[in-house]
Amino acid sequence: MRILISLLLLSLSSGLIPKRLPNGMSRKFIPNVNEPRKDLKLISPAQASLITKNWLNNIVLDIVNKKNKSDLSIGLEYDDLHIVTNINKLNMIIDDAQNKLSSEWTNMINNYNYSVLIFAYNPKSLQGINEVLFLVITKLDRENKELLIKNIIQSPFWDEEQISSINLKKSLIDQNDYTNMTSISFDYLYDDNQRFKLAWNTWLMEIEDI
Repeated sequence: MRILISLLLLSLSSGLIPKRLPNGMSRKFIPNVNEPRKDLKLISPAQASLITKNWLNNIVLDIVNKKNKSDLSIGLEYDDLHIVTNINKLNMIIDDAQNKLSSEWTNMINNYNYSVLIFAYNPKSLQGINEVLFLVITKLDRENKELLIKNIIQSPFWDEEQISSINLKKSLIDQNDYTNMTSISFDYLYDDNQRFKLAWNTWLMEIEDI
């Protein structure tokens, strides 16, 4: 219910960002091959909320435009529904973290072992577009020295033709290796998101065959 209310309250003033250029070609992003971690930026929950609100805004506007042009019964496409669901999960994580910060000192101490970290994946664009393509929600388990990849939200304007999502995984692994303080786990992500499990596990098997 909350996410539906949020969708209705969003302004429809922003314009859609097309996945393709005016000539029909796909927009292209280039990963940092030498230092993949530099395509990642650690952002605050407030920044993540602004990004996801813009994504939701554009999803709603896209639905409105499609209804005006054709089918009045059209709703969320599968990709958009997937994005909206994950945005709602992020909002729950942010709310939970805020509640813990404002709770009693005893609860704060009990929960201090876990820190929520949010990364934005922002690779270089050939067209000079400064755009976040993915948000990565992680938890830092201080006691076990482990970085847990909890969820990944894709931009509604991203597709594999622009840049492969496997470059995001390379950035996360490189970032973790660079800090050299934790191991990294994708188990929770794979249990919750079959898309990334299939795409990234396939990539790993191909690498091992080389």
